[in-house]
Amino acid sequence: MGESGGAGGGGEWGKPIMGLLGLLDSLLSIFVFAPLVVFYWRGCWQLMDTYLFPENQLYSTFTSLGIGVLSGLLFCLIQGPLASLCDHSRRPILHLLISRFYTLIYCVCVVNHWRGVWNVWDFYTGTSWQSGATSFGIGLLALALTRGLKNILAPPFLVVPDHPVGYFSVPTLFQAEQNCKKILKNPSNFKQSLLEGVSEAHLSY
Repeated sequence: MGESGGAGGGGEWGKPIMGLLGLLDSLLSIFVFAPLVVFYWRGCWQLMDTYLFPENQLYSTFTSLGIGVLSGLLFCLIQGPLASLCDHSRRPILHLLISRFYTLIYCVCVVNHWRGVWNVWDFYTGTSWQSGATSFGIGLLALALTRGLKNILAPPFLVVPDHPVGYFSVPTLFQAEQNCKKILKNPSNFKQSLLEGVSEAHLSY
């Protein structure tokens, strides 16, 4: 009876503790992680404005766009080889070093992608409310139709810890890992991987 009561008491105490931890987690996300992410993005973006062909904004914008698009493709292609090379269970030190350098480079490329798309839109449509409404509508509708609305989420609603498992994985719509070695050796592997991804995405609908 005593053990049962203790377990029950533990369960009763567990709910408030979990609630408190949940509140603390939310507060950390909102007041710590979210501002820090904004600090990073603002700083990186402003450095691009200052040092990436500041005398020619159009050239600067398309350079950012090129960096973002090409790097995104590259990181998709090398995710398999990187995961194999930097296996945390076999090479923890190498994984630590490469993963941090990878994150640093990838984040700069992602900010450049944002900056490129954002500034291209501003160049060709202006910054009026009509431009904003059109951008909002196209983005929202296209993401909804492709079941990708969750991609809009960012801190404080989305916080991803630096966990070694799957660190180099790049989530894509069809979840098809683009392994550059397989593609270069046999192009049919790319087709097969894509077909499998399309099939899985279709089943998820």
